[in-house]
Amino acid sequence: MSGRTDETAPGGPVRGRWARRTGAVALVVALAATTACSGDDGGSDGSGSDGGGTGEGAGGSTPVPGAGVPTDRAAAERFGRLPADSVGAAVLADMVDVSTMQARVRTTHQGLDVVAQVAVDPDANCAGSMTIGDGTVEVLRVGGDVYASFDQPLLETLGHSPAEAAAIVERTGDRWVLLDLASGLTDVGLACQAAVDALGGAIFSPDDDAELSIDGLGELDGEQVLLVSRADPELGTTTARVRATAPHHYLQVDTLRDGRPLVVDQVVYDAEVEVPEPQARGVVDSVDVGLS
Repeated sequence: MSGRTDETAPGGPVRGRWARRTGAVALVVALAATTACSGDDGGSDGSGSDGGGTGEGAGGSTPVPGAGVPTDRAAAERFGRLPADSVGAAVLADMVDVSTMQARVRTTHQGLDVVAQVAVDPDANCAGSMTIGDGTVEVLRVGGDVYASFDQPLLETLGHSPAEAAAIVERTGDRWVLLDLASGLTDVGLACQAAVDALGGAIFSPDDDAELSIDGLGELDGEQVLLVSRADPELGTTTARVRATAPHHYLQVDTLRDGRPLVVDQVVYDAEVEVPEPQARGVVDSVDVGLS
């Protein structure tokens, strides 16, 4: 692994920076966009049953083709026609109240598939379990520090001999290993960081050097989604599949970290998430178990 710690700001501060930089104008745009794209169009079903009617005079104004039709497809198409900035503001307006996230994160390491299941709490702390080859590793990221608990097959997959891997597991016991840069293993926390970035709306954070584009409607797991891409000259392109009807939440995010693709999907929002305190199980430094 790369040995590089990539600790960008957690979800809360990302949203805070957006709020400070865009101010009331973005909020107005977001609310207008969300209202315009909601599936119920203010509750009217086009039948006149709301007492307002659909014709001229006292009953209402001239009907607009397609207005008031509470179909997911119609709402998704209206959302997809919004400018990119309005889409971004609408998504952030719906994401700002989300407090927790559970997701699958997929990437690769040394040619091996990596699959992680992670959970992010309201403070952007994260707990996860990932498989690499035949091994597994539990990961905590609390307050910016990365902790891990490796099994022997995982350590062998990472290049340790069977005897070395067994000795590391024995010295660790049931404790968490606090990873330092010298261990070369801190990037096991990238799965957590990818989920934190998705929860915090980093793809829509204002950046003069990045270009946001709308790439059309699609479908994911039976839901209408809008594809939104953000091209950054340094980090590359990040693509989000956003629910095209309210609430406009991320359903999948494809991004790059250290040149490796990461996919965040199978997302569940606002479930009960409790990230354990590492000290409750005990903590040992990576150098003390032979990992630095």
